[in-house]
Amino acid sequence: MTAESLRFALFLLVALAPSLFLHEYAHALAADRLGDPTPRRWG
Repeated sequence: MTAESLRFALFLLVALAPSLFLHEYAHALAADRLGDPTPRRWG
């Protein structure tokens, strides 16, 4: 594994993973506030 690929893997873990989590959480929050019961049912 090269230093470049390690840097890229670290980028994915540190930046991309939390961003995706927050993005999907925002979808669930908006759906819940608009009355969709799915986020509460499915977690």
